[in-house]
Amino acid sequence: LISGYFGGPLDAWVQCFVEVVLAFPQLPLYLALTSLIPVTAPTTVFLVFVVGVMSALGWAQMSREVRGKTLALARIDYVRAAIAVGATDRRIIFQ
Repeated sequence: LISGYFGGPLDAWVQCFVEVVLAFPQLPLYLALTSLIPVTAPTTVFLVFVVGVMSALGWAQMSREVRGKTLALARIDYVRAAIAVGATDRRIIFQ
């Protein structure tokens, strides 16, 4: 969200990092990381670990979608009006 709102060098660095994360194929990483769980682990531990792995690897695609939407919304008239009135960047982002 911050990357899309501010743009510039910060946006370039964040998007380079996201591209690196997206460059790795996800299915082999899922399989490799879930194979670290011992066979004797309870089902709840296995489920929590799988959800953790999926969220740790799946955030990159969502970040690209949020950035694209932020780039579009940051240039809308009511955001520019809020800037003209003196609203802080933090207030605009959270609102």
